[in-house]
Amino acid sequence: MNIAPDLNTKKQIIENAVEVARSMEIEELKVACICAKEKVNPKMINTVEAKKLE
Repeated sequence: MNIAPDLNTKKQIIENAVEVARSMEIEELKVACICAKEKVNPKMINTVEAKKLE
């Protein structure tokens, strides 16, 4: 469990999940970064990081 992952850790988590899905022969993958708001708000770091992960 990672309570507050940084941007690089979030990227690694996504890459690992994609690798596992591909090993299970899931061909069409969908990844979403979910935050409390849809729009990027500089005061909410998670929205900024979600935009960077696109």
